[in-house]
Amino acid sequence: NDSWVIKNAEQYPECVVEIYTASGQKIFRSVGYGQAWDGSYRGNPLPAGTYYYTIEPRNGRKRFAGYITLLR
Repeated sequence: NDSWVIKNAEQYPECVVEIYTASGQKIFRSVGYGQAWDGSYRGNPLPAGTYYYTIEPRNGRKRFAGYITLLR
């Protein structure tokens, strides 16, 4: 029942957050990150594993990318 909360995301109201599977399938996209990712895709829980994320602040700052591990 946890969500991935990105600290200070509210300071970047136009930021784009995307999450991908290890095979490159996009499973989450949010503009402004008004909705935190809860580890699901289309309402179904995803399996435990490592997922890739990108955060584009859209304010002239550098894009962030990394990995997030989903535990069940």
